[in-house]
Amino acid sequence: MGTYKDGIKGAFSGKIGPVIGAKWKQTDYMRSLPRKNHNPSTLGQLKQQSKFRLMMLFLLPINEYLRTGYKLFTVNQTPLNAAIQYNIKNAITGTYPNFAIKYDKVLTSRGLLPNAKNITVRAEANRIVIIRWECDSRDPALSSADLSMIAIINPSKAQAIYTTHGMTRAHEQMSIQMPHDWVGDSAELYISFISRSEAEVSNSEHINIAKVIN
Repeated sequence: MGTYKDGIKGAFSGKIGPVIGAKWKQTDYMRSLPRKNHNPSTLGQLKQQSKFRLMMLFLLPINEYLRTGYKLFTVNQTPLNAAIQYNIKNAITGTYPNFAIKYDKVLTSRGLLPNAKNITVRAEANRIVIIRWECDSRDPALSSADLSMIAIINPSKAQAIYTTHGMTRAHEQMSIQMPHDWVGDSAELYISFISRSEAEVSNSEHINIAKVIN
């Protein structure tokens, strides 16, 4: 039951019908009672929610990177949502509630620009990772001035490092220093390319860095 203060025009506290009166920092306010949910989630909804949470936690550390990687898929949705939607359909395995991400199926960028060939990754001292690729200057679909886009995600720490404007195709390599607290962790590396005009991007390629950071 609610009680009035200073008559009917004053503030009240407690519950009156569907309204609750309360005070916060000397300010009187009212709020409606929360509605009861008479329609609990179906199994299908629970499965989809579980997949969404799993993929969101993986991709959220590269949210800004996805603004470039998924810029061509932002009609009526954010780049992050576009990336989550694609990867839920194509990069999740297992059965509810034990879903897992197939990291090699994840795309951190999508587009028609060709990616590089013969991509390799090598770890060196002081937590340096060197990424190498080949640039075929004879391919008319490529431009040696395209910029590399690198995203390295550490799923166990929900952290990432990335760049959308790395070395050019012609440079054929790029080095990145891993964070100190990543030593001994596995990480998922994704590389793609973006044109100088930023109008085109490539699908990403995946390479696992399995506890090679030292």
